Amino acid sequence: MAEDVVQDTFVAALSSWNKKGIPNDPKSWLYKVCKNKSLNLVAKRGTSTSHQSDSSEVLEIDQFFLDHEIQDQQLRWLFATAIPSFSPRMRMIFMLKAVHGIRIREIASLLLLTESSVQKMYERAKIQINADLKNTSVPDLNQSKERLPSVINSLYLIYTVNYNKPWQADSGQDLCYDALELTKSLLSKPIYRTPSLYALYSLMLFQTARLLARISPDGVFLDLEQQERTLWNKELIHLGITQLNKSQTQESLSKYHLEATIASLHCTAQSWPETPWTQILKLYFRLVKIAPSPFVKLNLSIALLYAEGHTIALEYLEDNHFSVFNQNYQYHATLSRIYEAGANLSKACYHLDLALRYAQEQPVKSYLQQRLDTLKLKH
Repeated sequence: MAEDVVQDTFVAALSSWNKKGIPNDPKSWLYKVCKNKSLNLVAKRGTSTSHQSDSSEVLEIDQFFLDHEIQDQQLRWLFATAIPSFSPRMRMIFMLKAVHGIRIREIASLLLLTESSVQKMYERAKIQINADLKNTSVPDLNQSKERLPSVINSLYLIYTVNYNKPWQADSGQDLCYDALELTKSLLSKPIYRTPSLYALYSLMLFQTARLLARISPDGVFLDLEQQERTLWNKELIHLGITQLNKSQTQESLSKYHLEATIASLHCTAQSWPETPWTQILKLYFRLVKIAPSPFVKLNLSIALLYAEGHTIALEYLEDNHFSVFNQNYQYHATLSRIYEAGANLSKACYHLDLALRYAQEQPVKSYLQQRLDTLKLKH
């Protein structure tokens, strides 16, 4: 019946628009006609069966045509899967896998979990949903406000996982732009314009501005020091600063505020030697207090290296060692850089060898191999 109503609406549009011209707001015209046809159909069905329409049924249909309904289909699915009854970790795993299509292996790496534990949580989430399909109903804008933090975090994670593989245009750069557009779409609704969302949008803009400079012409990953800064998109950087200014609030800062501010300092530094590492280090110390993840601490150690030297950076990493990092290439690549700064080239080569062993993507392997070859020449 729903398909018939939509078809009838398009037929009505063809007839009316041919005679009167296309209305100023075609989408609203279609929604209004479709809504009226739906209500008429329910009223007729109620009359034929019990001589009165079911008011609850009419009300339910009416909800589908409210101005404050979430229009974007992917956003609707995001809010529907941000199920409050799930644990935060299970909720995020389900959203990343079911909505964004992220592979189990990538989710495990992103959340520093084993693949088997991620798979088990995903299966449990599916079982719970099948047991109660009402869990995945799409909330309207007002109802969805409580789910907004989970949706924001999922967009942050989907952007992060794809930002880390910019060499794959089909699943890297493209999905970064998709996450950027979804965040922009959220900001189009006044009810969602929270300081955290503005901060996340600014962070994405700063990162996207550097996206194309992160890969060399021959497909090798380039770190921040190696990137050609003239390739950075100045318009996106300027827009990022504007959005970051909009995010300023008297309330406590979110992790998105701090990460966006760090990214802004990198983007506005004229050259690598001019990077304000002391400022960045202070921001990381604030960030680690509100979001003490292993990845944040790893980045903090890099800031320590350039702001205060290799000895303090190494002490910090040793004091904050995480066993989950034992097979993480970023951890070993960072240790290698710290040992290199301290002129301990044998240990620097050792950890680069480990980084090469655990890296999955060829552009990263090529980058690490080039670093290792250079170190061996020095050694």
